[in-house]
Amino acid sequence: MNIETFKFNLKNRIVPQAQSILISNGYHHPAIFTYDNKGREVLGDLTELFKERNKDLIFRVLEDYVRETNTLALVLINEAWMKTIKKEDEHKHKELLEGRASIKDMGNKKEVITFMWMFKSSDVKSGSITYPFKKENGNVIIDYKNHKDLEGVDARSRFSTLLRK
Repeated sequence: MNIETFKFNLKNRIVPQAQSILISNGYHHPAIFTYDNKGREVLGDLTELFKERNKDLIFRVLEDYVRETNTLALVLINEAWMKTIKKEDEHKHKELLEGRASIKDMGNKKEVITFMWMFKSSDVKSGSITYPFKKENGNVIIDYKNHKDLEGVDARSRFSTLLRK
């Protein structure tokens, strides 16, 4: 499997399928797709793991899993809260940026479905695709126009180190 095939599969199969699940069910359970050196895909349900409040523990478990399974590429699908913070206001949100506070409890936030991905070949490439959505009258409405598709430094998160260890 090469990076082009991986990204094509992500954008044309995994993302639409997850969006369909979100619209049909009103939610999407946390899940991970992993790929080995032969391109074999394994889907894992992370619902129980993501009930854990300690995010450091969640990521240590994921790190162990990808190392033990010799994962070379992965996609993590998760619902999350997103808040835009201006660079000049970062000092006001130190606890949030360091992971000691939750966006869920703040105003001016958006609910999103995220697809964080990594691909390891001679180096590790990573990115994220994020779609805001809202729930109105029992329906999920995805904001397709305002999605973010980021790669590299722009998509950096705690998750982006999983295949680097």
